[in-house]
Amino acid sequence: MNKIAIYPGTFDPITFGHIDVIKKGLKLFDKIVVAVSNVDNKDYLFNSDERIEIVKKALFSDLKLNKKKISIISFSSLTTDLCKKYKSNIILRGLRAASDFEYEFQLAGMNRKLNNNIETLFLMSDVENQIISSKFVKEIAKLRGNIKKFTTKNTIKLLKKNINKFFNSLVVLFFLTINQSMSEENIMILKLKDGDVKIELFPDIAPNHVKRIKELANSGKYDNVVFHRVIDGFMAQTGDVKFGNSESKEFDLRRAGMGGSDLPDLKEEFNSLPHDRGTLSMARSSDPNSANSQFFICFKPAPFLDRQYTVFGKVIEGMENVDKIKRGDENNNGSVSDPDKIISFKSL
Repeated sequence: MNKIAIYPGTFDPITFGHIDVIKKGLKLFDKIVVAVSNVDNKDYLFNSDERIEIVKKALFSDLKLNKKKISIISFSSLTTDLCKKYKSNIILRGLRAASDFEYEFQLAGMNRKLNNNIETLFLMSDVENQIISSKFVKEIAKLRGNIKKFTTKNTIKLLKKNINKFFNSLVVLFFLTINQSMSEENIMILKLKDGDVKIELFPDIAPNHVKRIKELANSGKYDNVVFHRVIDGFMAQTGDVKFGNSESKEFDLRRAGMGGSDLPDLKEEFNSLPHDRGTLSMARSSDPNSANSQFFICFKPAPFLDRQYTVFGKVIEGMENVDKIKRGDENNNGSVSDPDKIISFKSL
């Protein structure tokens, strides 16, 4: 009858200390079952499938150990139940130092209480490997230290890959958090008849124009303001809060495009941002410093406007809803006889 020993652990990751125990166990038993713990209350670097794959590559690819004498399995049950399943009465445990013994002694005693046929066999790693722990290997790897003396080649490769993925995710999370906290206050929602349009404002590029847009939008001045001039293949213009508000007593479609807010005109903030599709830019008269409340959204790139008008934002979602804005008469400079309007324009 084959003598089988169960060697349970987290193996997160496997080290030369673990491998010493396995090698010594193979001299004493016909088969070793390396049982990779999959309990949920541990903070693993690798999931159980990854740890099983790492153990397989370490034992069979790197060290060329006999596959017939080693089984590698995942478990989330009591170790004593595992022993029953594999018809084994031996649990292998590794001891690195005297400090391990108290915990291991208690664990062995509890297992014996659960099943008095179970014996725990303690094996020491080789002297040079007794100081190695998975925890320290992970810490050294995270700090980009050399771990060649602590684990196998394939384990190192997978460890570095996972650590890089971990750090990359932290970096991405950091920038997402920063960008979210920085950009949420500069995200506006333009509600149109066909759906919402999400707009990002550029306060670093055009601070005064962004401030003006926010002030007017968040006070409701743009609500119900019509798109009085819309030229297919070019842009849709709106923002005349004086004559263009369809719910105001001052609404006059014939004069829409001639008015603005009660606030003073803005000094130009021409910049290097191009007038691409989805760009928001301030409308003005021939005077560069005459922008006030009106703005336009480009349907297509309009490079001839670059550095001549102040770009202050860009559509980041919902451009298809902008595309559905009713076009005007091309023979009348894009004037719209029955125009669509802004339902609302507010900060996120």
